[in-house]
Amino acid sequence: MKNTFWKGKKVTAYVALKHHTRFIIPIMDALAALGAQTHYLVGQAERSQEITTIECGVSYNHVFDFVHPEDRDKVYQHYHMLRKTFGQALLEKDLFSLQAPTVLDKTLFAVAQEYVGFKNYLSEKQPDICLSLHELNRWGRMFSFHAKTLNIPHIVLQEGLLSSANFILTGHVQSSCFCLVWGEGTRRKLIEFEAPGDRIIPAGNTHLANEIKRLSENKTREAKRKAYAIEDKFVITLFFSIKLPQDVKEFVELIQLPVEEDHVELFVKFHPGTTRQKIDEFLAKFPKKTQQKVHGIHGEEDTYCLIAMSDLCVLVEGSTIGPETLAIGTPLVLLNLEYQVDYVDPLLIENQAALQMTVKELCTAICNGESFNTRMNKEGVKKYLDMQMVDTENSIDRVISIMKDIVIANKSLPPVPIKSSQSSQLDHTIIIPVTTVPDAFLATLKTISSACGDKNYEVILLPPASRPESIDTILNSLSGDVTILENKEGHPLPSLMNLAAKQAKGEMLSFLDPFIIPEAGWLDILEESRGQYGPEAIFGGQLTNTYGNILHAGMVVNANAQPVSAYLHLNADFPEACQTRRFQMVDYQIALTRELFLELGGFHPASGCYKYLDLCLRATEEFAKDIAVYYLHNLKFSQIISLKRPENHNEAIYFYGRWNGTLWDNEDQLYAMDGISNHQLATERMKRAQELINRV
Repeated sequence: MKNTFWKGKKVTAYVALKHHTRFIIPIMDALAALGAQTHYLVGQAERSQEITTIECGVSYNHVFDFVHPEDRDKVYQHYHMLRKTFGQALLEKDLFSLQAPTVLDKTLFAVAQEYVGFKNYLSEKQPDICLSLHELNRWGRMFSFHAKTLNIPHIVLQEGLLSSANFILTGHVQSSCFCLVWGEGTRRKLIEFEAPGDRIIPAGNTHLANEIKRLSENKTREAKRKAYAIEDKFVITLFFSIKLPQDVKEFVELIQLPVEEDHVELFVKFHPGTTRQKIDEFLAKFPKKTQQKVHGIHGEEDTYCLIAMSDLCVLVEGSTIGPETLAIGTPLVLLNLEYQVDYVDPLLIENQAALQMTVKELCTAICNGESFNTRMNKEGVKKYLDMQMVDTENSIDRVISIMKDIVIANKSLPPVPIKSSQSSQLDHTIIIPVTTVPDAFLATLKTISSACGDKNYEVILLPPASRPESIDTILNSLSGDVTILENKEGHPLPSLMNLAAKQAKGEMLSFLDPFIIPEAGWLDILEESRGQYGPEAIFGGQLTNTYGNILHAGMVVNANAQPVSAYLHLNADFPEACQTRRFQMVDYQIALTRELFLELGGFHPASGCYKYLDLCLRATEEFAKDIAVYYLHNLKFSQIISLKRPENHNEAIYFYGRWNGTLWDNEDQLYAMDGISNHQLATERMKRAQELINRV
């Protein structure tokens, strides 16, 4: 049966420069072939972005097409706000003062128009999903921001190896739902710069996958070597970055090699951003005879054709060309130079995926007819590509599959209310997924037993299908009002928890994550809070780790649209964390009346580790009744084993695909309301860390 999911779905891509399109167009073409209505959108710039879409032969809209006469007042309002802000910056900031005011003023007015135009486009077209290369420039940022305000999912892609300045490594998922990167190497790099790991998903290089297929189908290697009449030559391509060396002495032996060795053919590929003047100045430093023998390539030849027809590719520094060359299957040399390069690809070196040689060593090996294929570290190449390129064949299908899941999540309806004939016979039901660590499980049971005292309660345990025999021994030894709910149908954990709630006898439900134990009197606090705030409220408590640091004190949303705990990692008695108040969400542990839980439809089956957050958002954002979520500072829990939740991209796709338009940065707002600066927080965290070090 033909898959018709994409039929009639609307997909919009914002594009600017030509290199943006090489990653996006293969996805858009594949979506169009599946029946999607694909649209391209460009913005205003000194170098017209329309040139890109015209050269690519795709139909498009300019953002100004969606600025209407009735928007005049809004445009001028935004323009005057920008003008005031930048006018002050011109007086105070040296960087801005270098910009000609007339040019800056023209740009500000264009930004004001674009801001309105992007909003109007998305409001009028209502695409099902959007994509762009990134959200780091002004166009991508506005496009992504307005998509988020309308809860239209927006994904961004990886541009290169992200070898530029550190500031390029931040801000990749502030408004967009997900950043789809080539491999785990880039994912780790972005996480080091505070990107949320659950929203950085390795998906492969869509452009490269397309190119490898094209090179094979067109027999490019044979065709190009024939076209250049170099079928019997040893072909080398030397790749330079955008910055060319002023002193060429290190490169003389290599670049003159074709003059000395008739069997050698040398192509020198210059970066697209290098000006023709700089290239001419560089080549002029070599003798005329050398210049005539060397093929200087700027934009005259396709990079992938050069790689395919070469017997050897040579890099001056780390570059996207490295993994692409290895994926295509051409041997690679990274030169050891005295010349100061801007970037060294650490993974390339660490895995010995490229041969590291001086120019002299390289030239000697070529003259001696050594086999570079034989010298390549095949295992190192595989390890490197596994890290940098998770997929070089099916990445387009992988991206489209992720996009499909995001659209499904975005359009998903809340669960229907759960019907149950079970009456409430007890005050409390405590529902706990069983850990596979016997000592921790036993400690949890003992602590709950002592912490609950003489309260009228039951415990429902949810053991995993696969578990050690020692856990079964503990389960078989239990007595009292304990129910073991086996997962015979293979339900996801949220669904199994719903089944537990359906058969629960308690009037109040408490769900605890594994490895979390309550302090004595916790059920008393829940009963008091229910009496104070009413039955239509959701409660969460303070959770500390094994060091006594805060893991949960109510959930806020940070600048990357990621739910995080307020006052994370501070001491449990930090004053601002010791006050009960309303939050948008709570996590790790949750308590509410059984009646409310069933009315909300329980946990969404796809919510996974986001189940508590998802339930809170459905209750506060969508439910007909006015439901409040409270963080109870005196409801205390501790984690008996320090454990980071495993990341699950499928669960993240559901949660962020569903709620990205609701998750707005409010962390700084909370701290401002409490009169706490980021500097004070950093100082307190440093102080707390020092206290813990001194204990050791």
